[in-house]
Amino acid sequence: MKLAKLKLYNYRSFGESEQIIYFDELTTLIGNNSSGKTAALDALNTIFSENSGDRNLERSDFFLPKDISPEELEKQSLYVEAVFHFNELQKEEESKTYSIPTFFDSFVVDAPGDVPYLRIRLEATWEKGSNIEGSIESKVYYITCPEIEEIGDENKRIASRHDLNRIRMIYVPAVRNPSKQLKNVSGSMMYQIMNGIN
Repeated sequence: MKLAKLKLYNYRSFGESEQIIYFDELTTLIGNNSSGKTAALDALNTIFSENSGDRNLERSDFFLPKDISPEELEKQSLYVEAVFHFNELQKEEESKTYSIPTFFDSFVVDAPGDVPYLRIRLEATWEKGSNIEGSIESKVYYITCPEIEEIGDENKRIASRHDLNRIRMIYVPAVRNPSKQLKNVSGSMMYQIMNGIN
């Protein structure tokens, strides 16, 4: 199982046309300041972070169109979708290994005989309210139709946090102090190892 692509719509600097980021064995995000590198990683955090605070959306997470002032905007929606591929399920003549992934009941296939994939999507809506932040509602779904089809309500199945916790996003922010960076990384890794042992 591996992350194959990330789809972003109206999330922070990613605007009103869907943007897709493709992932390979090693993926590097390169760009100017404020071009969306950190926003893309934070988007994954909103679904898969082990820290519940990272999964809370704020008003500033919703894209603000250039021609509209914050006071004029009444409502805005966004989505973040992660698509996972399961290359281990491809049939190989001499392969003796078998795999039944955790999410098999949410798999999608484009056509008979194709390799299944998994779509997990966060959908959120912000509405102007009586307080500064307004009100935000969000849900995470398994999308059960192929990517080439339009998504209807019948293609959305609520994803439980218990299941989503099987996928972990560990984001270690870059800092200018190498010793502090090493401490942050090693701390995260040690926590993961000890938590796995427990």
